[in-house]
Amino acid sequence: MRPYIIIMSSIFMLVACSSNKDKEKAGETIPVSIIHPGTGALGDEISASGSISSEEESSLSFKVGGIVEKTFVTEGQEVKQGQLLARLNSSELSEQLRQADLNIAKLSRDEGRLQALVKDTIATVESLQNAQTALQTSRSQKQSILYNLSQTSIYAPCTGIIVRKEANEGEFKSPGAPIYVLASNAGKKKWVFKIALSDQERLKLKQGQQANVRLDALPGRNFTGKVSRLDKVPDAATGTYTCYISLDSADPSLVYGLSGHLSLRLTSDGSSETLIPLASLSGLKDSTAFIYVLNPDTTAKKMSVHIRQIKGAEVSINEKLGQETAIVTYGKSNIREGVKLRIVAP
Repeated sequence: MRPYIIIMSSIFMLVACSSNKDKEKAGETIPVSIIHPGTGALGDEISASGSISSEEESSLSFKVGGIVEKTFVTEGQEVKQGQLLARLNSSELSEQLRQADLNIAKLSRDEGRLQALVKDTIATVESLQNAQTALQTSRSQKQSILYNLSQTSIYAPCTGIIVRKEANEGEFKSPGAPIYVLASNAGKKKWVFKIALSDQERLKLKQGQQANVRLDALPGRNFTGKVSRLDKVPDAATGTYTCYISLDSADPSLVYGLSGHLSLRLTSDGSSETLIPLASLSGLKDSTAFIYVLNPDTTAKKMSVHIRQIKGAEVSINEKLGQETAIVTYGKSNIREGVKLRIVAP
């Protein structure tokens, strides 16, 4: 009887231990590093440095030329819509307005006198009409002067940040010359990453191509975006073309001027492939393998992929994966499908 009791006790202990282990496994999380897939042509890539800018930038200038009398804001300063930013010296235009008023007064007297003379048949109707035309012309010139006077001040067209100041008090500025560059931050902020490209690189790019951006001030973070604008005219000073990458993220940590590095896949024929790191593959056999991706509930999902090409540390696959797909790189050897994952820095 005693051996039977000992055996039964041992069985109960094993069952209890197994139950505890199952409970531990149910609550475990596996630390992993992830990366998002890229698109493009394998091995053909642009790498360039640039900086964060606002999607909505305005170059502010005076319609008329003149001497800058006063600047009210400086670089980096936040401004409100309608705020006065700069003013030209308007002395010359004010004098032109005074002379226009004098000329209108004289021509009005001439018109009145000629009307009386025409009634007495002393002056011709033609001379009266000429005087009336001259009076109307002078009044139109006055309106033009008044409009130019209204353009001697620059007001902020929207709420934003002054990112560049290109004039100082006492400088002469011709019509249209930039005085300020204003980056809008009204409403939802839309950030772009600006880079300069050579003519050969410019011709290979197309709008909508995917890009990855890493910022120096935010190490370990990867920002995705698309080519949203390509300048058609090179910069006069550098001869390069500016490219704008609209970032998908509205991360509050993004601020104007952050510098960083961009990697962008080029496509010569417009086709694109899904690109993933070689380190993310498991069970490689012939042209197939599998990867682990994160489900929305942070559990692991095993996915089969078909390999098109391997080059260096990168692989192109047939499957189309969205930019938001999180692919496990580090830690995949410890994963089982359905287990909870915990993302850590690579």
